[in-house]
Amino acid sequence: MVDNVFAQCNYCKTKIRMRFQMGFFDIPFDFCCPGCGVHIHGLRELENGFSTTVKNASIIECEI
Repeated sequence: MVDNVFAQCNYCKTKIRMRFQMGFFDIPFDFCCPGCGVHIHGLRELENGFSTTVKNASIIECEI
């Protein structure tokens, strides 16, 4: 199963769709914003509930 999480760059406000494979391990992620190139990174925690920590972007609610 794949989970969709949406983020918005804190600098250029580009909306980004992140997709995570659901499993038993936490998932670190690291990529550049497609709009401005800023470094976005964080951790999708699966072991202690489902939470996402992200730097240089904010998690948003968005329709697919």
